[in-house]
Amino acid sequence: IRIPPLSDLAWLFALSNPQKSQEYALKEIQISANASPLLKAQAYNDLAIAFYKLTINDSALFYNKKAYELRKTSGRKDLMASSLSKMALVYTDQGNYQQALISNLEALTIYEQKKDDAKLSLIYNNVGQLYEKLNRQDKHVYYVEKSLELCKKLGDEYGEANCSANLAESYLRKGRTEAAFKLMDRVVDVYIKHSDSLSLSTAYNNLGY
Repeated sequence: IRIPPLSDLAWLFALSNPQKSQEYALKEIQISANASPLLKAQAYNDLAIAFYKLTINDSALFYNKKAYELRKTSGRKDLMASSLSKMALVYTDQGNYQQALISNLEALTIYEQKKDDAKLSLIYNNVGQLYEKLNRQDKHVYYVEKSLELCKKLGDEYGEANCSANLAESYLRKGRTEAAFKLMDRVVDVYIKHSDSLSLSTAYNNLGY
């Protein structure tokens, strides 16, 4: 069965040519009829990603759920968490923030059990952003600060900058001006280092410059 190479191709084209990625993922599904549940789940996962990149969210959600169920049957909690976090992205794009939060918190529980700091740093930030959309600022700050702490621990300076920019906005709204601008000093240094003028201008704009 040539599923792994097809999966690699689906991933390869996911960003640059999601239509091509979709074609490879569909071929994966066609030849995975008699494959193991995990290989079938990978095929559904790859197709879900292609649909997400094509902004066909209903289909992306449908195939993420199919991948999740097969991964759950196989007892692969790490892969279940991956599916849950992808479902959360789709729900977020659909404006269903409450369901996105539920999916992310389920994934968060798994990653905390596995002590996967890299994944946790991402999920904490995503959860924080969802709480902001739900107008729960204290929860927003709590989870983004947890993400920031892990980014520093992991040496992920870009993740640290993104968290700091988000926190600076919240601090400013709370009147913590000095703390906000202290964070922005670090943000500016990192974005300039990475020549990320778009993120830099967005951060300044959100702070009212």
